[in-house]
Amino acid sequence: VAGSFAHKLMEILLRRYKKNGGDLRDAARVAYSLAKKDPELAPDLTPEIKEEGKEWLKYIVTAYKDNPSRIPNMLTVEAPFTFKIEDANILVRGFIDRIDKLDEEQIHIVDYKTTSKPEYLKPFQLITYTIAAEKKYPGKTVTAAYELIRHEFESKPFPITEQDKTQAIETFKEVAGEIRELT
Repeated sequence: VAGSFAHKLMEILLRRYKKNGGDLRDAARVAYSLAKKDPELAPDLTPEIKEEGKEWLKYIVTAYKDNPSRIPNMLTVEAPFTFKIEDANILVRGFIDRIDKLDEEQIHIVDYKTTSKPEYLKPFQLITYTIAAEKKYPGKTVTAAYELIRHEFESKPFPITEQDKTQAIETFKEVAGEIRELT
């Protein structure tokens, strides 16, 4: 629940900030108000989770105000994607937490994580998002990182290689084959 709440807070905060011309405090206030009332989240939000969310927002507002270069130049948040692995008849779908525009040639994928143990994070999700982003933004260079919410929003980048993407596609095929055998 804490992870879903954090995602919702960041989604609303950044959309509101971008839409209304950069009033961080207003964006944070609206994000907190709307996220805690979200019908899917509200029943499971404990006072501790709400308080933690409030602290995350305070941290973000302060960090962005103290260092405006940290404010992402985002293209979109909660970006839906679908891509097909043709030779295996597999459709991969999901949502990318945030896509930032670094410059005319580069985009950056951000996935929020609330884990307290980032050393255990694996890049498979970012590899999948990179494949999706390359299909959506052909010709762009794509980089990807986890943003660690419980670690002062530290960025944990993973360099993604062609071999990583090939291996991810093979993993999708293997899992799909196993699922098909069960049916």
